[in-house]
Amino acid sequence: MTQKKTCLILTNGRVGTVKPCRALAEALKLESIEVTLKPKFPWLYLPAKLWFFGRYAYKSIDLNDLLKNSPNYIITSGRSTVYAGMYLKNFAQIRNKPMKSIHIMDPKVDPKNFDAVICPDHDQLSGPNVIKCLGTLHNLSDEALNAYEPQLKFPPVPESVEILGVFLGGPSKHFVFDQLVINTIMKYLLKLSENHQLLISPSRRTPQTLIDQLSNQLDDKHYIWTGEGPNPYLDILKQSDKLFVTADSVSMMSEFASLSKPLFIYDLPSKKSSNKLSSLINQLVKHHYAKLYEGKPILETYSKKTLNSMTNLVDPLLNLLGK
Repeated sequence: MTQKKTCLILTNGRVGTVKPCRALAEALKLESIEVTLKPKFPWLYLPAKLWFFGRYAYKSIDLNDLLKNSPNYIITSGRSTVYAGMYLKNFAQIRNKPMKSIHIMDPKVDPKNFDAVICPDHDQLSGPNVIKCLGTLHNLSDEALNAYEPQLKFPPVPESVEILGVFLGGPSKHFVFDQLVINTIMKYLLKLSENHQLLISPSRRTPQTLIDQLSNQLDDKHYIWTGEGPNPYLDILKQSDKLFVTADSVSMMSEFASLSKPLFIYDLPSKKSSNKLSSLINQLVKHHYAKLYEGKPILETYSKKTLNSMTNLVDPLLNLLGK
């Protein structure tokens, strides 16, 4: 039996960096070990190109120790892991260790510091070792969702009532999420609640005022996660007929675009005239992976395509790495 190749995953511990790394390791069929890197002052506030003596930048970790088990791959994601990826690639080369380094997302340094960089189209990075993808990497698919056994029971409704999974974000560096936006979202969700059962999942960024208004004005046939108990993310996805998401979450838009369930994106006012997330949304809509929500009380079914970013990049990545 062929032994699995190994992979060292380095992230800052946040979901947005951990999930893409895990998904890539799974797609490459790698046995992985995960390490969370926490930079110390002053490196915490410096770009990677200014991390002098960066070997000592991380709390409780000596970077040299991370290669003791000689992993075949190292996958990094997040600003605080860029230096570690560059350092370990160089360290392995000096000691003639056959290790390939992959960074996910724009490292804000020359991509040549890695063997491969996987970057969303909207980051507008290019180079001979840069592989572009639409949205972010993940392992969600119809197959995975069909295999998931629901853990939660939502209020029962007649079969004739469509179930709408609602995923709400909040204020971000790209989009406005002020009281006017809250009032508008509230108005539209109340309209949708007349013809759908709403299963609502707020995020940590969702303003409490919006959650409170929804709790006070929606009746008992709807569900709102209060943040207590298990996260109902997969349960809502599994049991919904259609999906509604605010435009501020790249990861959720990417994941939902990969499902066959109709996806409706609620666009938000941009803080900038040129917003790279708007270009992602435009591509999702253009290729029929999603539709923009237009304020109608009933969501019309449309011919949705499924996004397969991971499937499309594995072979080009292996070819680039010489495997």
